[in-house]
Order: sequence, then C-alpha cells, then structure tokens
Amino acid sequence: MGQQVGSLDTKTKELFLSIAHQWRQPLSEVNSIVSSIDNRLYELQIEDAQIHRHLVEIEKLTKYMSDTIEDFKNEYVEAIQKEHLLLSDILSQSVAVVTQCLQEKKVKLELKIDTKSFFSFDGELLKQIVLILLNNAKDALVERSIYKPEIRLTAYEDEEFFFVSVCDNAGGIPKSIREKMFEKHFTTKHNSEGTGLGLFMCKEHIEKKFHGSLSVHNRANGACFDIKLPKEQA
Repeated sequence: MGQQVGSLDTKTKELFLSIAHQWRQPLSEVNSIVSSIDNRLYELQIEDAQIHRHLVEIEKLTKYMSDTIEDFKNEYVEAIQKEHLLLSDILSQSVAVVTQCLQEKKVKLELKIDTKSFFSFDGELLKQIVLILLNNAKDALVERSIYKPEIRLTAYEDEEFFFVSVCDNAGGIPKSIREKMFEKHFTTKHNSEGTGLGLFMCKEHIEKKFHGSLSVHNRANGACFDIKLPKEQA
C-alpha cells in the first residue's frame, strides 16, 4: 500500500486536498454553533449537566474529525504544494462566507486591507482561521445585543511580516478569561465571547504551521484578535 500512496498522481492529491478543505468549514461552523448554544444557556442561567455533556461530546467529535482529516492529508499527500495567493484575496474569501449572515444580524463589517504581497503557504487554512475569528466576533455582538454592532478586519505588512486583526465593539473580554481562552480545555460555560476549541486550534495552526502568533487584547470598546505571520515560512 505504501507504494500506491507514494505514486499518487497530482489529480488524486488535489482531490484529497479538496475534501479536506470542504470539510474544514462545516466543522468550524459546528464548533461555532456549539459555542453559541453554550453561551445562550449561560445567559439564560440554565444549568443542565446532560446538555453540557452533549456539547462537550460534539466538540470532541469535531476535533476527532478534524484531526482525522489532517492525518489523512499528511499520510496520503506527502508533498503539499505551497499556494501563492494574494493575502487580500484570502481575506476576501473569508469575508464572502460571512457577509450574508452579518447583514441578517445587522452587523457592520469594515475592511481596511493594505497588503499586496503573496501568502505562500496554506491559504485555505488561513481563510478558515480568519472565518472562525469573524464568527466569534459576530456571536459576541449578537449575544450582547450591542447597539450598532461592528466588526473591523484590518491587514497590513512590513518587510518581514503580515499583520491581520479582527476587532469588535462588544465591550471587551475580562482579563481572567483572556488568560485562558486559548487553552485546550477551556469552555465557554462561564463567558459570552464564543471562545472554545476553535480558538485553541487556531492558535495551534498559527504557531505550528505558519510559525506565527495569535493573541488577543482589549481596545476602547471591544476586543481584537491579532495574527502575526512571517512572510518566509520556516
């Protein structure tokens, strides 16, 4: 079987990549929905151990599915070609996925993208990470019933790095939560920012696959998630 794997042609490899890409977005959406349900239960002060166990189990299953996809990709597609895409195009694709939902929720999206360079790595994975951050910001705004909700997506570059930020005006995140929100087993049970397994996975991918960083800070009226990516991947 090893010889067959090693002899996969380009079309077969592209098929594996396509399947992996198509599955990532639904899995991310499932995690986002789980976070929203968990947050809503907390806001309504509903304590139900069985529901909580089911939500945790869903997160475990989606993580298993995501890990399985990654394992298959690594095993059967030995040499994944780097993509050469404009960073602005990658971000535009993320925005396109959430545009209709944001309009329905009356969330204003402001874009300030000042980059013309190519991102020479897994553009699809970066798109999914940005999408998770956009969805989390949307959830926080909707759940807190923010007056004139707004998300700002900004991107710029210097000679060595790309910088991408997703900011909202949902009121910010308490320090005690910010210090834990990227932890693997941190749950949204006691916060309303839509955080959870998705953020842990985002940080893992940013650090291990892109050799960059993902952090969060509060600004005057909300929170910002900041991505820093080296142009030259290690």
